[in-house]
Amino acid sequence: MTIRTLVLQRLQFGLDPLAFRRGAARVLARVSGRPRAEAPVTLEDLRQDFRLDAAGAEALLRALVARRLLQRSNAASDYRLTERFREFALARVVAPLQRARAKRLIERAGILAGQINAKWTRNPFVIAMIAVSGSYMSRSKALPELSLWLIVRPRAGRAFGKRRRAEATAHDRSATQFAR
Repeated sequence: MTIRTLVLQRLQFGLDPLAFRRGAARVLARVSGRPRAEAPVTLEDLRQDFRLDAAGAEALLRALVARRLLQRSNAASDYRLTERFREFALARVVAPLQRARAKRLIERAGILAGQINAKWTRNPFVIAMIAVSGSYMSRSKALPELSLWLIVRPRAGRAFGKRRRAEATAHDRSATQFAR
């Protein structure tokens, strides 16, 4: 099961993330212990579990079906929970990342990449660059996510799967000395 993360101040299916998670937890509690076939979810169940009016429950139902959290059952007005619904119901809720903190995290990632390049000399690749994408590229001060991508290149002086001659000779000498 995928561990999902919901971000505060970002609506989930038209609801506040905490309100959505509370309602989804009530749905799970109501159907727990029953097989999926014997645990139908109706529009009225959603209205009660999520504490919504009729129009709100209808909009939520459409959103949950569209995003595959609910599947239509054999009965005309019944729906079944999917594993994806459980993932969202059990998701953790976090505050958005502030831009200043995101910038510090990116700087720390750059320092760590430099340390990895310096210390992991047997790795045939080095981290050439760290690219940032997603909401960090906006001007927003609160970021729902921070996506970092590593751009790697072959380490200088190395062929794939082969050691340099001097490196191999030095390694063989040290192995011979260790064996004595």
